[in-house]
Amino acid sequence: MTTPWILCLCLLLCPGSQALVAAESLSETLGLQGYLRHEFAVRTGVPQEVTKAKSIGFLAGKYAFNSHLRLRFAARAFYDAVYDLTDTFPPSVAQDQEAEATLRQALLDLSFGAFDAHLGLQQIVWGEAVGTFIADVVNPKDFREFVLPEFREIRRPIWAIDTTYYLARGLLLEGVWTPHLVFNRLPRPEAEFEF
Repeated sequence: MTTPWILCLCLLLCPGSQALVAAESLSETLGLQGYLRHEFAVRTGVPQEVTKAKSIGFLAGKYAFNSHLRLRFAARAFYDAVYDLTDTFPPSVAQDQEAEATLRQALLDLSFGAFDAHLGLQQIVWGEAVGTFIADVVNPKDFREFVLPEFREIRRPIWAIDTTYYLARGLLLEGVWTPHLVFNRLPRPEAEFEF
């Protein structure tokens, strides 16, 4: 009489244990991270007004197929309530800066010994210096908030192929190809940081 119950219990636990093993192996190969942030700004000059009440959400992840192939992705969305709560800025600025949801990265990383390749939507950083863009010229920039955000948020991602070949220690050859040009994004007239 106990044999059918033991058999049923084994049948019930086997798929669950397989799902548990699959979930554990997925957690080893899939990594997710993200944040929610709120930024608030008040202009100290005349006229003193609230100029930003921005909520930002960011989610990034990576999935390792094997030691040679990885997938990376990231997305960001924001909403700035200052455009709904005040009439400080004209409608053209509100339309440009009130809300946005963008894919920030969709990238395949290939690595084979001395050769690396990155294919897809990405930020390519060359010669980053503290507080300035000197040789960091591959990606266009988003200057709607001038240079106040972090550089990884200012850079606009581009669709590209970025290949690197390591010739010797400290010596590499890198090539970038992009199918279309993307330009810097400037603030609209009458925006807080208009040029």
